[in-house]
Amino acid sequence: SRGSRDSDRDWDRNRNSTRRDEGAGRLDRNRSGVVEGYEWPYNKSVFHQLDTNADSTLSRDELNNISKATMIQLDKNNNQ
Repeated sequence: SRGSRDSDRDWDRNRNSTRRDEGAGRLDRNRSGVVEGYEWPYNKSVFHQLDTNADSTLSRDELNNISKATMIQLDKNNNQ
């Protein structure tokens, strides 16, 4: 039914959001609420692309802008 599909979609959206939040939490080693440059273990150019307000930190909103293509690039750079 439509109601069940809507709640399934909401559950998936919440689950994916929780995964991103957990990932941000793991990267935010000093628990400042943002990921600072020295905490970023991946390619620095990707960090600067994600840092849309150029404050040298990545907020949760900026981290949520990571596309699947960017995630693949991060994986390639981290596993070379």
